[in-house]
Amino acid sequence: MRKENGANVRTTDGALGRRMGWGTCLAAACLILSFPSAAVCQEEEAEEAEEEDSLGLEIEAAFSSIYYFRGDNLFKKDKLMDQNGLASLSVTYALGPFSIVYWGGFQTNGDNISENIDVGLGAEQDLAVSYSHELPADLAVEVGVLSYMYPFADEEAAGTAFPVYLDPFVALSWSGLVDARMCAWWYLGVQDALKDYRYIYLNPSIGKEFELTPVLALGAELVGGYKIYTSDKDTKNNLLDVLLKIGVTYTFLEDFYVTPSVSVGWTDLGRVGLDGTWDPEGGVEVTNPGFGDEYIVFGGLALGWAK
Repeated sequence: MRKENGANVRTTDGALGRRMGWGTCLAAACLILSFPSAAVCQEEEAEEAEEEDSLGLEIEAAFSSIYYFRGDNLFKKDKLMDQNGLASLSVTYALGPFSIVYWGGFQTNGDNISENIDVGLGAEQDLAVSYSHELPADLAVEVGVLSYMYPFADEEAAGTAFPVYLDPFVALSWSGLVDARMCAWWYLGVQDALKDYRYIYLNPSIGKEFELTPVLALGAELVGGYKIYTSDKDTKNNLLDVLLKIGVTYTFLEDFYVTPSVSVGWTDLGRVGLDGTWDPEGGVEVTNPGFGDEYIVFGGLALGWAK
């Protein structure tokens, strides 16, 4: 899944998403209050009824011109800017504070498709579960775990059959003038062959959505990340990353939406050996990144249904 925002079901305000009725209103109260208050009660009742009608289900098909994950382009061949596309399908079901998500991602182009599948990068199949709880002062806490699975990987090329990575997380979010979130992940390669890929990932983000019309919204999000390796892997490559994403969501037929987006990312490559390890002494062949090698620019398009 490789998503930095946990396993939440997509929610937006107003007509751009499922309306969530936060207040409660007793029928008897509506009878004894004045007309304006009764109107408010009726509106709250309508929103609560709409929430009760919600299935808690969302299906989304998406395309991205690269597979961006924590500052890296996972489908790249030589450079971060290699535009080898990602097609994905996700299904999310929410029941109260609990959510479960399936996500599948597939490389669409490039001459390294079969190679990426063999080494455990392509044809990814993910599952995620999470629990969220609202706190006072517009705060919320969320805990969950993601599982990245590669059932079609070649055992010899990947070092293990059926590579699996787990990514438990805990997040604290605040919704006010902006939507702010701080998330801590613990990325774990499960098999011994994947033990080098174990790290803590600190992942702050801040975003805002602006409703332009009842069916059109502009959203912007700035996301950061920092890796702290808990394994013996010695690298100073791709430890820090920053991403800016801007998208426009158009809602139609009440429950359908389409979101084109553009993103700009950066990560620190430093002086990196061809095997991906940091080599300050110059003991292995190294490559020095040129101007622009540490940046990623890509586009995306998502089409979804949420009820």
